[in-house]
Amino acid sequence: MRFLADENVMAETIAALRQLGHDVLVVVEQMKSASDPVVLDSAIADGRILLTHDKDFGDLVVRQGISVDGVVLVALRKLSPSAMN
Repeated sequence: MRFLADENVMAETIAALRQLGHDVLVVVEQMKSASDPVVLDSAIADGRILLTHDKDFGDLVVRQGISVDGVVLVALRKLSPSAMN
């Protein structure tokens, strides 16, 4: 699968997906500090599923009726914010 990992996705998650053979681009490597609409547009243009912790992407997709390959909300409840960096 082809993914675009938002800046808030843990490096371990990215590494695990890559180890499984998935094609994962990372926002922080490609377009650091890009706005949510720019990140979403990039995922759409490249045919990638967006991985994020940011619920705002769901609002963008649903409220604006944007057609995307997918948005996956990665929610790791038991980790502190400092553990996710």
